[in-house]
Amino acid sequence: MRPLHLKMTAFGPYREQETIEFSELGGHTLFVIAGPTGAGKTSIFDALSFALFGTGSGEDRQDTRMLRSDFAPDDLHTAVELTFEIRGRTIRIYRQMAHIKAGNKTATGEKYELVEITEEGEIPLVERYTIREINAKLMELVGMTADQFHQIVMLPQGEFRKFLTSSTDQKEVILRKLFRTERFQKMTDYLREKRQHLVDVSAQHRAVQSTLVSQAAGLFPEEPIFMQQEVNLYQIETALQKGMDETTAQHATSRQQEENAWNLFQSEQKKLQQLEWLAAKQARLQDLLKKHETLTNQQPLMKKVQVRIEAAVRAAAISHIHGMKQKASKELLEKRTHVETLRQKLAQTTDTFTKLEEEFQELKNQEPARQALRQQIERLNERIGQLEKLEHLMKQEQELATTVSEKQAEHKKLQQTVEHKEQRLQHLLDQYQELHSESNALPEVKAAYQSLGEQIRLVDRYNEQMMERKAAQEKVERATAAKQQAHHDWQAFQAEQANQLALQLVGHLHDGKACPVCGSIEHPDPARPTTNTGNGDGRALEQKLEQAKAQELRFTLEMERLDQDLTNFQANHSELVDSREQVVLEQEQKAQQIQVLENKRQQAEACIKEGKPLRQEVNDLKKALPEKEHQLATVMQQWQQLQGQLVALQESQDGASLQETKQLSASKIAELNEQLTRWQQTERTYGEVRDAYQSLTQQVSWETEQLKRVEAECTQLETDWEQALAEQHFQTEDDYRQAVLPTGDISRYQKELRDYEQQVQQVTTERQLLENELEGYKEDGSLEVQKGLVSQVKTQWETYKQETQQLANKLQTANRLVVQFVELKERVGDTENKLATTTALYDALRGQNAKKLSFERYMLVAYLEQITEAANQRLESLSGGQFRLVRSERQESHGKQSGLQLDVYDGYTGQFRDVKSLSGGEKFHASLSLALGMADVMQEMNGGIQIDTMFIDEGFGSLDEESLQKAIDALVQLQRTGRLIGVISHVKELQAAIPAKLKVHKSASGTSSTRFEIS
Repeated sequence: MRPLHLKMTAFGPYREQETIEFSELGGHTLFVIAGPTGAGKTSIFDALSFALFGTGSGEDRQDTRMLRSDFAPDDLHTAVELTFEIRGRTIRIYRQMAHIKAGNKTATGEKYELVEITEEGEIPLVERYTIREINAKLMELVGMTADQFHQIVMLPQGEFRKFLTSSTDQKEVILRKLFRTERFQKMTDYLREKRQHLVDVSAQHRAVQSTLVSQAAGLFPEEPIFMQQEVNLYQIETALQKGMDETTAQHATSRQQEENAWNLFQSEQKKLQQLEWLAAKQARLQDLLKKHETLTNQQPLMKKVQVRIEAAVRAAAISHIHGMKQKASKELLEKRTHVETLRQKLAQTTDTFTKLEEEFQELKNQEPARQALRQQIERLNERIGQLEKLEHLMKQEQELATTVSEKQAEHKKLQQTVEHKEQRLQHLLDQYQELHSESNALPEVKAAYQSLGEQIRLVDRYNEQMMERKAAQEKVERATAAKQQAHHDWQAFQAEQANQLALQLVGHLHDGKACPVCGSIEHPDPARPTTNTGNGDGRALEQKLEQAKAQELRFTLEMERLDQDLTNFQANHSELVDSREQVVLEQEQKAQQIQVLENKRQQAEACIKEGKPLRQEVNDLKKALPEKEHQLATVMQQWQQLQGQLVALQESQDGASLQETKQLSASKIAELNEQLTRWQQTERTYGEVRDAYQSLTQQVSWETEQLKRVEAECTQLETDWEQALAEQHFQTEDDYRQAVLPTGDISRYQKELRDYEQQVQQVTTERQLLENELEGYKEDGSLEVQKGLVSQVKTQWETYKQETQQLANKLQTANRLVVQFVELKERVGDTENKLATTTALYDALRGQNAKKLSFERYMLVAYLEQITEAANQRLESLSGGQFRLVRSERQESHGKQSGLQLDVYDGYTGQFRDVKSLSGGEKFHASLSLALGMADVMQEMNGGIQIDTMFIDEGFGSLDEESLQKAIDALVQLQRTGRLIGVISHVKELQAAIPAKLKVHKSASGTSSTRFEIS
């Protein structure tokens, strides 16, 4: 990967947009990045790392929110655009960071782009511009993770030396990230979990076997094999087959007995059904005879009901005429009353209408006087408007005079405020630069504090595991005691069972007859009853014993796991146990130092927080000054124009005041309103009374005609009613009213009459049929005797059926147990094979060997040896052949081999010593060689990785003149391989020795800019 173009927007100290064109280097592939402290040199590395991986370049710069420029305006988003070349392809990546604008509650503006630049244009490299897809594609292109990139391509400030002097555990973390060996630890964790799972499954299999044996013993209690403590699956399978054969024969016999009993039951049941049918028919015939007699007695009443129904039907035929006659009579009475009421109301309305008509004509003739009064009021209102305008102009002139004075004072105050705030802003800037420089050490102190905290947590976890180990041992002891007690109870139960069997044989022993067990004909000491009756159910005791064994095994495995963890800790971290108090003390000191530096950082941030709005405020105030001056001139001009208008208007007025004119106008308006109100009320009342008079006249005429029509209808309906009574054979209207029945009652009476006739017909027909059907039948035996016989035969059949079903269930259960035992046998064998294989793999991976070396540590040792071999090719040149890095074989505490510690071989003394004993310049040489060696190994191991670029941040200040020259020679030699190498350094000699420089300039306001200089 070789950068071509880098554009930073609102990033770090770069306020707006800053562009670095690496093409300006020309043929120079080695350049130095120079500038004052805090100018933004490391921010260039941060921008490269942010573009490629979305993070900063160092451990203390992972929070991307810290990368936003404190000087950037609120509406400008932080963004980085990087164009780079890799394996002949040109790639452009753009990342824009979201931030919370003023007035918003959520961050907005996030944006990403990833394209390949070709002759045809830009081609997107992902389907969607999402973080996940872009990061995955970039990792595929670059061939490295962010951790690998920061370790072998971009060496952050102060961090590339850590690998040289770090502990075994710290190197393990770094190498694990570089070579991705965490998969071996995950594999170990997976195998441990799988092994524990298989142990649990094995215990479950034993519990299932115990349960199945208990079920078999309950099914075939006569089989002694099921009562034994130790029994294998093959013995169980044989015993089950024997029991099934015996049960099959018993089931066949019982099935035949059940079938014979069923045939007998069916025969007797048929005889019982015939007797029950005859008894039911005879009982039904008796019921029908009684019902026929009852219906005959009801016949006179039904005839009367029929006569009543006929009269009600005749009355219903003329009921509509009767209803119409009554409705017409009621309507005639209502019409007569209504017409009389209307005639009285018309007479009253006529008198009122005559009086109002005279008053209306009198007020109508007064309209000319009202019009003259309106014209007088209009002239007075015009006069009032002129006087009010004059008063308003005088008030406006006074307000403008006051405004002119205020604007002059505001302009002066604004000038003073700008001067004061500019002084405050310069003070904050000076204070920020001082505090920011002092707080730069905060990330390094925090990293040391976290490292000490991790060591304390390791020791605390070790102490917790010691406590867990003690508790686990106590659980094992209790589980062992419980197992021993369960085993004792089981043996006692077996002994008691054996004694009970012997007692059963005693009853069959006779002198001179052979014993069925041993064959002896003499019985000097037969078994005797004991006072011990056993300790309970045998199956429960056996299950309790199996559970106790499984619990003891589980606790033992847990204790062994804790022992292994404690052994591993003592092998890797034993030195921490004794030095915990010293580590705690160092951590407290680091915490105090962090607090001091954090306070300074917060003070610096407070300066920025106060300065940023203050700078904007000064700019806004300066922009407001011309506007204030313009406003003052405008108000002065308006004031002078208003004074001229006021003089002209005062000259055109007479002596009448505004108040007097308003009073005269108000009195005239009141007089006019009074006249208009009286005229409007009279006009409205006259119209209403006139309309009411005309409406009543028309209504009286129409209602009179309607009254005549209703009288004629009533006369005709009376004639129709008399004719209808005669036609239906009613002498009087009272006869009609007595015959009337509600429609529902008529229907109900008719239904009752029909039901009665149908019942008579049905009873007569059914009686004749039954008498014909029973003719010739005679009773054959007693019904109760036959019921008893059927019940007896049925009971015998159900007994045989229940016995057959029990034997069938027993066979089904036995078949199920056989299947379960076969499946269990297969699962047990499979589980035991898997457990053996998994345990062997787990022990191999976790380092259960003589060297206590895990597989992951073994791989990391191999990688480290390759790195040191590659590093020594450069270190020997840099050190003049004096030094060579070797992997340490020194024994640490408790005889532990670190595996990843480094020593240096001094060719001048012929001795090996710790790398920590090297001087500052020697450490720089060794660290640089390690970093370059690591890059070589990574590129060799991953064929897809192409390392064309390297950046180094600081580290040259600790070198003397000769060492510095060697370092420069090493860099020159390295860049001859075609790599682009950028170095951040304050060392003047280094800057003078390298022609190409990227200068970073820092302005007085704190913002920065860059440019290339080629000498």
